[in-house]
Amino acid sequence: MTMRPLCSRVAALGRACARTRSPQVTAVATVHAAAHGETTQAAAEKQLAADRRALLTFFPTLAKGLQDDTLVVGIPAETEFIGKLLHYVVPKGRLFRGCSTLNACRELLPPDRAELGKPLGLAFEMTQGYVIIVDDLLDEADLRRGLPCWHTLPGVGMNAINDAFFLHLSVNKVLQRYFRGEPSYPYLFELINENYELRNGGTPGSGTARFDDFDHAVHSAQASYKLSYYSFYGPLAGALHLAGASDQQRHDALWRITKDIGLLFTVQDDYSDCYESEAVSGKTQSDIRNGKCTWLVAEAKRRANESQRALLKANYGYDDAEKVGAVMDLYAQLGVREAAEEYIHNGYARIAKDIDRQGDLPPGMLHYVLDSMRCPLPDS
Repeated sequence: MTMRPLCSRVAALGRACARTRSPQVTAVATVHAAAHGETTQAAAEKQLAADRRALLTFFPTLAKGLQDDTLVVGIPAETEFIGKLLHYVVPKGRLFRGCSTLNACRELLPPDRAELGKPLGLAFEMTQGYVIIVDDLLDEADLRRGLPCWHTLPGVGMNAINDAFFLHLSVNKVLQRYFRGEPSYPYLFELINENYELRNGGTPGSGTARFDDFDHAVHSAQASYKLSYYSFYGPLAGALHLAGASDQQRHDALWRITKDIGLLFTVQDDYSDCYESEAVSGKTQSDIRNGKCTWLVAEAKRRANESQRALLKANYGYDDAEKVGAVMDLYAQLGVREAAEEYIHNGYARIAKDIDRQGDLPPGMLHYVLDSMRCPLPDS
């Protein structure tokens, strides 16, 4: 299959958007802004915002179709509730999974078929909605992106588990409605459901009992199979399948790059949880409280001496302000924050070079994904 050549507008996105959400990470990324220029950065943000608006414009049509599917049950209140669930959980945040899918379809497909990126991209955002509901419930979180978590709303509570599974089933409904006649339909169905299997897999995650196992290898494995696959590989792989590019060589190349992007995103997210305000990150040191295996704790263990490691273990994974403070103090002593900032800064530069060196995939669609992580979180 011959790939469509990159249009100059999309290719221009590949080196842009050096700004991050955090003032600290912004400081270490200043060199990127200087290299790329404000005009290029503004163009990247403008394109990402336009793609997000396109998804948000299409979303009510997709949601109404899913609500209409429930009319046969004959319970209007249930249909209304499903609409509330979809609109509350799905069209929020950056929508970078959906935007990445839409952009990849624009690069790989002719214009009359590129619109398929909208329902496919929103299918991946619905997958993320499922993940958000479950994660917030397990973490006993109160806020997500500055709004009350779904399970905290009146009348929801533990019923959120059922709502999460409804989103799972709804993704398959979207695939049936928009892609059943496509030759790639079996690939897309398999891809989406592999996302769920890997996201819900049994890689070590949290708990003080697992603290001794926390290291960078465990953290990297979690990032690969609980984030990289469904957030970065999946959306682009779906676009490749739609374009008829299902050969192993291309998908192996895609996995290598998106696996690294997912790890970088995870480190950035770990940093955000620990050092950004709750209004920005939606969390406040919740990873420490919940005993998560983060890049920060793995790096702290690597740098710590025996007594510091014992102190870290004694305080990590407890919902107690003093213990959380003790962990933060140890991070400061060990230079963990600065190490994370350096890792993030170097990671962007390294992955950008890897994208340009590979020859199996359009570089623009990969740069677009990398850049989407650096752009500011929208207000809505």
